[in-house]
Amino acid sequence: MSDLQSRLSQAFARHQAGDLPAAEQGYRAVLAVDPNHWQAMSLLATIGLQVGNFAFAEQGFRASLQRQPKQPDAWLNLANAQRELRQLDAAADSLRQCLTLKPDYWQAKVNLANVEVMRKDYEEAISLCREVIAVVPDFVDAHHALGLALWEARALPEALAACDAALTLQPGAPETLLTRGHVLRALNQPEAGLQCYDAALAAQTDNAKICMSRADVLCELRRFDEALAAYDRALKLQPGDPDTEMAKGMTLLLMGEMAHGWQHYEARLRTPARAAELARFPMPMLSPDTALAGKHILLHGEQGFGDAIQFCRYACLLLEAGAKVTLAVRKPLMRLMQTLTPQIAVVDQATVLLSGFDHHCPLLSLPYVLLTRCPQIPATIPYLSAGGLRYPMDSDTGRCKPLRLGIVWSGSPTHRGDYARSIPLAKWSDLLAMEGLEVHSLQAQVRDADRAALQALAVHDHAEQLGDFLDTAALIEPLGLVITVDTSVAHLAGALGKPVWILIPHTPDFRWMLDRTDTPWYPQARLFRQAAPGDWDGVLNEVSVALRPMLSHAG
Repeated sequence: MSDLQSRLSQAFARHQAGDLPAAEQGYRAVLAVDPNHWQAMSLLATIGLQVGNFAFAEQGFRASLQRQPKQPDAWLNLANAQRELRQLDAAADSLRQCLTLKPDYWQAKVNLANVEVMRKDYEEAISLCREVIAVVPDFVDAHHALGLALWEARALPEALAACDAALTLQPGAPETLLTRGHVLRALNQPEAGLQCYDAALAAQTDNAKICMSRADVLCELRRFDEALAAYDRALKLQPGDPDTEMAKGMTLLLMGEMAHGWQHYEARLRTPARAAELARFPMPMLSPDTALAGKHILLHGEQGFGDAIQFCRYACLLLEAGAKVTLAVRKPLMRLMQTLTPQIAVVDQATVLLSGFDHHCPLLSLPYVLLTRCPQIPATIPYLSAGGLRYPMDSDTGRCKPLRLGIVWSGSPTHRGDYARSIPLAKWSDLLAMEGLEVHSLQAQVRDADRAALQALAVHDHAEQLGDFLDTAALIEPLGLVITVDTSVAHLAGALGKPVWILIPHTPDFRWMLDRTDTPWYPQARLFRQAAPGDWDGVLNEVSVALRPMLSHAG
């Protein structure tokens, strides 16, 4: 054995023994003699991967593979580093290179499935896992990855079965218990989900991700003091984690603690996706101590359509403070937002030129920025309109005019909480069959699962005429009432000043707070809340009872 190979073997022995500093020193000694030693490069990069220096690891594996590309393990580990760096396309390419060299490298195929989940190609991830399980039925990682992919695809019974298969092979595995807890929550079994998280945390007490998930389900169970303690425990394990701090902020807002809630909610701007978005703005962000008079402020949407509709009201406070305001929103909102006030320029968020402004601010940061100036929610209603646009309706005939009712039964299927807020249209059948109703669908998109019910019910479907939110506003204007789940139309009807009944899950989004049937965001709105997770039948029965007096006086 050569002296160089002996040094490498000694360093590798220290590596296997867990003495990473000694191993690193040994690998660097080899590279000092032979800078092109690809084995030492890969092993040194592996240490970088182990200690969380992913950029160093990625560079090291690339350098090694340039010198010796036929290293399946190096391709796999390069992909691991790229995944941690959120270079998902590159990670998938690296894993496919690995599988080209070693087609039966099952761990690489499972890792590729996990990357495809992150890329939201759930069908491909499920297919990859099932390929592995067909050949190696006792490969526990494949069963867990399958459960995760099926959960993300919202194939919930199948996801639960995959998690159970993984736990049969490896009882008490914390990552599988974590995924199983997610599935049970989506199946409206939060108590069972909490049991999974408790078991996972008992097996891995220092896992911040499990602590955060446990806090989330405690919120769903309305055990808020325990939830806040669990978020704090997660933050001790992972200080400054933006997702955890944001979740804590939303819990405080849900409890009505506005000042601390908005402050913690600002942590969302430190998440990788939000931070990357904010980095493109050359001007400073608005802060609570910014002098506003004479400043030109660029406001921009950052989340859903409903969020923009709800929070654009704060733009008028900037005008009152003497600022000039430009509002950048996505194209479907532009015509609607032009009705806010002629003093605010509305531009397309996708093409706005980021020059000529003194400050910028995401719309959902305005309550925090303006809290000292406006401690109460500004609720001058209406603050949006249909801008004179009129939606043609059939003329009323006969002596008794029906109550024109607009309904929305589902939100975006890609929303992570959609399972808790959307209601299958078939469940509405008894309510919509009540005499004295003229029912209009305000859904811009109808899911395939609801099409049969829509055709069977006496509902006017306007989906083809709803091009943007101003069209929807024009359709809402002649209606007597809107009943909707928690989605953008709830905010649109509220901003238009129309009577709106909003159907709220047992644990609501933070903006609806707790227990009350009204909301300071939209004083004319009425909230109908689930008595228990998943209990939409009870909510719809309560709505039917509330509707009867209105129908008896129709006309």
